[in-house]
Amino acid sequence: MYWILDIGGTALKYRIVDQQYRTVLSDIVCYHKLIDAKEITKIVVSTYEQLKQKYKIMKIAISSLGIINSNTGQISGLGGIKKYHSVNWKTIFKKYAIPVFIENDANCAALHELSLNPTINNAIVLVVGTGIGGALIINHQLYKGSHGRAGEVGNGLSELKNERYVNISQVSSTYTITNNYFKATHKKLDGYQLFERYAKDKYAQKVIDRAIYHLAKTIINLSISFDPDYVFIGGGVSSNKLFVALLKKEVKRLMKQSQLPQMFKVVQCHTHNEANLNGAMTLLK
Repeated sequence: MYWILDIGGTALKYRIVDQQYRTVLSDIVCYHKLIDAKEITKIVVSTYEQLKQKYKIMKIAISSLGIINSNTGQISGLGGIKKYHSVNWKTIFKKYAIPVFIENDANCAALHELSLNPTINNAIVLVVGTGIGGALIINHQLYKGSHGRAGEVGNGLSELKNERYVNISQVSSTYTITNNYFKATHKKLDGYQLFERYAKDKYAQKVIDRAIYHLAKTIINLSISFDPDYVFIGGGVSSNKLFVALLKKEVKRLMKQSQLPQMFKVVQCHTHNEANLNGAMTLLK
């Protein structure tokens, strides 16, 4: 059996699959808060300890937030898990004598899209969640850059606010939407609930529109730099029809103001929030 994980900022999703990659078990562990390196290590290891009682796990494939060195397992960059750079899953599972294959979550989503359609020429993949993950497909291949940081748009500069670096994830993620709504109303609602209230709640509309604007602005800037055929959107919110419609509309509006023709399509990842997990499976093939 193989254990496939998607480690995000608010939840751990996983599957047990057999050697033909057929799903035997699928589950999710929600954190219900932002966590740190120690807590995610405890969650993953304790989950493995439970699973190994029933399944003989021979390999582990991980889709994870952060900048990932897939050879060494080293994690760097900013992300939704505090001090996550201190975690190395290859090292942790070495004592169990289980090989670990790991890649950045957005890169995994990109690999999945390529596995479905190897003829994709140039594309940008954005995974919208606790932060904004990004990946680049250039000339039919995943492009990781000189230091593995290509596509990490969530760490990009949105603005300097009182000399504080505000990155793109902090202004355009689903966590930003829920957090800004809480600040305005003192009501704690999740992203799904806020999109349901969009038409009747002015605060929900305001925080969603603002995040959509920042994400659309990021897409415009990336499209001018990389000239893609597609911009794929992944993450849980990618299955929300209102989110996708609002994003496409805002991209079209901003593109029109640039006076350049829109040469790319904004599309959802084919398996939406499952794209990361599906991409992680390709690491084993």
